[in-house]
Amino acid sequence: MTKLMQFVALAAVLGCFLPTTVTAQSSPSWGRVQYCPRGQKAVGFRLAFEDLSARRLVTIVFICTRGSRITSPPGTRGIPGAVQTCRPGRYLVSCRLQLERPGRNTPANNLSCRCNDGQILLGDGHPIGVWQPWSPRCPNGIVGLQTETRRRPNPFYIYGARFHCSRPMAEAEIEEVEEEVEEVEEEE
Repeated sequence: MTKLMQFVALAAVLGCFLPTTVTAQSSPSWGRVQYCPRGQKAVGFRLAFEDLSARRLVTIVFICTRGSRITSPPGTRGIPGAVQTCRPGRYLVSCRLQLERPGRNTPANNLSCRCNDGQILLGDGHPIGVWQPWSPRCPNGIVGLQTETRRRPNPFYIYGARFHCSRPMAEAEIEEVEEEVEEVEEEE
């Protein structure tokens, strides 16, 4: 009987604490990768913030080659900042986030990206924070964006970002595209 009471007491204690330690609100969530349309790459960005004082990032928008935009996380929200773009004919090759303070559980408050000609674009986020390392260089350009968000306590803040590279076309893919073009020309 004593062992049964100890088990019931232990189950009651665990039952009280387990739900509070595992919550969807505090766990990170990597969203889907958002890509520029096929054949395009990112040439600039625009940030959106929860408010203008704290400037915590809630959305990153990449501007693609022909003016299309990708938003991560999807959906437009927050107070938009200024558009930052590379010089004409240039594109983004690397980016880095700035966090409010050191640590994994810290929201991002700014973004900086490097263009393929060396130009550095600085977002209009908070001027104070801890810059993370530059993402690996994408020699053929950044084509995709993925963000890690957490809900705290009401809006979703960005805590991390991944920048996806364009890959060079393999010789077989180039030949395949050339064949498709020839077929279209023959049909006309």
